[in-house]
Amino acid sequence: MEGAVDIIQFMPGDPGFQYFEEVLQHIYAPDDLRLQQREQINYAYLQACLVAMQDGVPAGRLCVYLNPAIRYDGNPVMLFGNFECVDDVAVCRALMDEVERIAAEHQCACVIGPMNGSTWEDYRISLSCTGQHFFTDLLMPDYYHALLEQSGYQIQERYYSCISGVKYDLVIDQSHVQYLADNNVRVRNIDLAAFEDELSNVYKLSSEAFTGNAFYSPISEADFIKKYAAIKPYVDPDFVFLAEHNGELVGFLFCYPDLFARDKKRLVVKTMARLPNCKVKGIIDYMIQLMQLKAAEKGSDELIHAFIHEQNKSFRISDRYDGEVFHTYALMIKEVNH
Repeated sequence: MEGAVDIIQFMPGDPGFQYFEEVLQHIYAPDDLRLQQREQINYAYLQACLVAMQDGVPAGRLCVYLNPAIRYDGNPVMLFGNFECVDDVAVCRALMDEVERIAAEHQCACVIGPMNGSTWEDYRISLSCTGQHFFTDLLMPDYYHALLEQSGYQIQERYYSCISGVKYDLVIDQSHVQYLADNNVRVRNIDLAAFEDELSNVYKLSSEAFTGNAFYSPISEADFIKKYAAIKPYVDPDFVFLAEHNGELVGFLFCYPDLFARDKKRLVVKTMARLPNCKVKGIIDYMIQLMQLKAAEKGSDELIHAFIHEQNKSFRISDRYDGEVFHTYALMIKEVNH
């Protein structure tokens, strides 16, 4: 596309906001899976919605977010999320110039994204994908990364999704099973009949387990439960494991069927966490082994280990089970001149 680029700014519900959704029609084919995803705007931290108009056509968009809990080197940062853009660096630069202007107004040291306000929402950008996308994967053109690089952004954090076969010949070490029993550790599946109560306990664990993650910010228990209650229709309780030590939740492993897999049965391993102060060893490994056995029992062919940070222990665990990287992602950053 060619032509002058104009940036319009508004909030949801304002006149012209329909352009925000119309951008997608100029990027994706009518049958693209991306159009079936309803990406949410994070109203808690929203500063503005921007749309780039090129010759009267909505060609790019994003949301500007300011989350006071997210800082970089101790300084406040501006976030951009809900990013979509045609393959035209002039359109991308016009959008990012406006984001950086807003960031300078708020005395922010840098701009980071894509991130829809917090890491509890959609974030990261796709770098490359050599395999089939999975359910909840990031569905976006790979050229987005090049557009941001040409607009002065650099990779700050890298993430990976890996694929592996199911270990049908896995044998669990019974001495470790006895060790866990001796230490009063019990692993069970989630109770869908008490789903919100279960989520309440998972929330408390997550609030401690994830605080060390890059760009972590807190979330209220009500918002956490509301967010994850929405996935209940997709949950198979056989693949959600809760580990309790003396009756207290100290670990969980959350997996779900890959609804995008057509020719195979695949399972997405989405989240695993352990309470940092729990001294009992091997809880996560044991839950993974139970998951592998259940996956084999139910005829799964493959496992997707989704959205693993390059420095996360989960990446080493995936490698231990012969995980092969097939999709890479990143968070991008650019310093702002005041």
